[in-house]
Parts: sequence; C-alpha cells; structure tokens
Amino acid sequence: MSRNQTGILDISEGHRLVAGAFVAGIVLVASFAMVAKTMMSVAVFIPVVIMSVIYLLFGFRSPHKRFTRLLPYYLCALSIQLLHFTEEYLTGFTEKLPALLGQDAYPEEYWIIFNMVAYAIFIAGALIIYFRIQILYVIPVFFVFAAVMLNPVIHLLLALNVGGYFPGLYTSILYIIFMPFVMRAFLA
Repeated sequence: MSRNQTGILDISEGHRLVAGAFVAGIVLVASFAMVAKTMMSVAVFIPVVIMSVIYLLFGFRSPHKRFTRLLPYYLCALSIQLLHFTEEYLTGFTEKLPALLGQDAYPEEYWIIFNMVAYAIFIAGALIIYFRIQILYVIPVFFVFAAVMLNPVIHLLLALNVGGYFPGLYTSILYIIFMPFVMRAFLA
C-alpha cells in the first residue's frame, strides 16, 4: 500500500480483492450460521469459503472476462441447484442424512430457511457477476465450488455408502454432466 497524491492511503486492486473476499466469506459463513440448526452444517462450508478465497487470490488474472463468460453457466447451475433442493426435500434428505450420521432428523423449517438464505445469496452471486462487483466474487466462486463440484461428489459417495438411491442423487448427476461446461468457463 502507498499514499496517493492527496496523502490518502492507496489500496491496490489486489488488496481490495483480498479484503472483499475475506469480508464476503465471513458474511457467507455468518449468514449460514444464523439459520443453521447445528454448527456442523456451517463447518462443512468453511473449507469451501477458504478454497474460494484462495482461488480468487491465486487462481486467475482477468476476472471480468472470465466471470462474464461464466454467467450463463452459473444461472443454469443455479437452476439445477433449485431442482436439487426440490429432490432432496421430496425424498426425505432431512431424515436420511442425519440418520446416516447417527443424529436426529433436521427440523424441516430450519433446513428450508437455511437453503433459502443460501439461494438468496447465490442469486445475488449472479448479479455480482453481471455487474462485475469484483470485491464480492467470492460468492459465485463459492457456489461453483460447493454446488457444482463438491455436491455431486458427496451425493455419489452417499449413494455408494447406502448401496442405492440417496436423496438428491438424480439432480447431482445433472451437475456431473454439466460440470465440464461450467469448469471450462470458470477456468478458461
């Protein structure tokens, strides 16, 4: 950091990105924590927030160009995520996952609120891409890591673990089919 001609501290674009990613990451975790029934559900997201910040710091050089190409794929992925939530809801995810972990069923109202807060944040992620608000790019990056990359892997592992269908499996397969397109736009 240096001082500009007026003597005001001049913060470089990189430092603004670091600060923005850090603040947005804290907001993501805090938002999830406020509506989560247990801290375990929030703790799952903390490593993904950290991965997102690291990706923003070291993973790319021209974010605006890359993120502009990502927007249509991001919106498609968000549509898949809403279908995924519906599949999980209709097939008993709130009972089957906790049972697998030796816990009581998640209260549906908490689970629904948790997901709706997440989806509101992820929809805002599309606006962040569209309006090129670089300081908040951690939100769409988090969504790509959590929903497009991590979620399908977890659902496949859960299905393998139970030896058959596990709630959310079918729509997670849509992500596996769709993932190469998103990743090409995300990493190009």
